[in-house]
Amino acid sequence: MLKRLLPMVLLLSLGLTLCGCSTDTSDANYTKISGKDGFSFYVDRSAVQVDKAQAADAKKITDEVESYVLTIFNRPYNGYIGVVDGDGISDSEPDLEAELDARIQYIALTYRDQNFSKAAPYLRYDTFDLKDDTAKVIISFEMKNPDTNDVLAQNHEGYIFVKNGRNWELINNIVDTGRGGDKVLQELAANDDPSAWRTTYAYSQLKRSDYEDDHDFLYYWKDDLDADIHKIRD
Repeated sequence: MLKRLLPMVLLLSLGLTLCGCSTDTSDANYTKISGKDGFSFYVDRSAVQVDKAQAADAKKITDEVESYVLTIFNRPYNGYIGVVDGDGISDSEPDLEAELDARIQYIALTYRDQNFSKAAPYLRYDTFDLKDDTAKVIISFEMKNPDTNDVLAQNHEGYIFVKNGRNWELINNIVDTGRGGDKVLQELAANDDPSAWRTTYAYSQLKRSDYEDDHDFLYYWKDDLDADIHKIRD
């Protein structure tokens, strides 16, 4: 596992699209979430529709998604390198944690020259299905100026979780960087079989290089850098 704080030094064109545009997305369904440190983000959970018996599990899953999304996008967009919480990843997918850590570094360096000081994270759930102790989640994410509505960066991706005891653990993060990921996410959204979510869409069966015309993020990992560097710009 890659438990350290390092910057990456290689860029590719990512589907985490830079924009200088406005969005027509209505903010009416977004709720502002304020953290203890004064940090705020916005989330639209209107697609999270579950019955009363599933409400506690749905809350655990949305907590995992939102914590992960902020870790892998918001801090890297603002120049910080970190790692995902490995406790939230299933032991059945031992290589997933390293891939996600490498992705965080990749994003941080890709956006190292952009200024997101006036942007806030906006997360919208597009698909949320919970069946047989398995969950599929597809989200849209934007870094947006809440005053002007200008979108500075955006993304679209999916997650598969399985229940382990009382916890929900990630078994894949399916990305859409404009090189084939959108097709897989469309197929996942249309798939109603939780056994397929656990198998066909698990990381060991579906790495980024399997569905996008690009390498896995680990391919770009640089292991010979100063482990004390955790912020790549002021």
